[in-house]
Amino acid sequence: MTQTPAGWYPDPSQAGQQRYWDGTAWTEHVQPDAATAAAPATPAAPAAPAAPAYGAAATEPIAPAGATVSYSGAGVPPSRSGVPSGIVAVIAVIALLAGFAGGYLVGGRDDGGGSILGGSSDTISVGDSITADLTRGSQTIQLVLDSSRQVIIDVSSNDFDTTLTIYDEFGSEVAYNDDGGQDTDSRIDRFLDRGTYDLVVQQYGGGFGGGTFTIQVR
Repeated sequence: MTQTPAGWYPDPSQAGQQRYWDGTAWTEHVQPDAATAAAPATPAAPAAPAAPAYGAAATEPIAPAGATVSYSGAGVPPSRSGVPSGIVAVIAVIALLAGFAGGYLVGGRDDGGGSILGGSSDTISVGDSITADLTRGSQTIQLVLDSSRQVIIDVSSNDFDTTLTIYDEFGSEVAYNDDGGQDTDSRIDRFLDRGTYDLVVQQYGGGFGGGTFTIQVR
């Protein structure tokens, strides 16, 4: 019978290691299997990130100071000023609408024949007078001249100190008067070209007390 020579052999009782054979029997000496020891260990798979709880808002990682952050697209990105971009967009729309309204006030009346202050106004002709109530910051009376001429416009009131401003059809101020009439009444005596004008009556100092006034054109 052929006898197995002494040496290191795969351990019949434990995989992955070798046991020494002394030529007649197994000994207690063991060592790691050479093939197993040479093989690189398989790295453990990284743990998957925990899913956010239902209803929780997605958050962006906080970068260290001075680092450049690349926005991932989740949620609403912040603006450079720190204000959410949605709020910035709303502010921009409001500013645009305000600019449009401001342009309308300065740019004169539209094709509908309204006053430069926006909206409709009473109409007066030479030789007429109108009594009205100043219930807001200003009251506009529209004057239409079919020909160029000298006009005298009087505004009187027992309730407040009047002011009178004349604007042409392009919204440019033509004349202004505070106390040119009797006491605190207003009067403008001026040559005006043919066209349409807005006669704006206000309380001196921009007050809102108001009251009844009479405007006369002659």
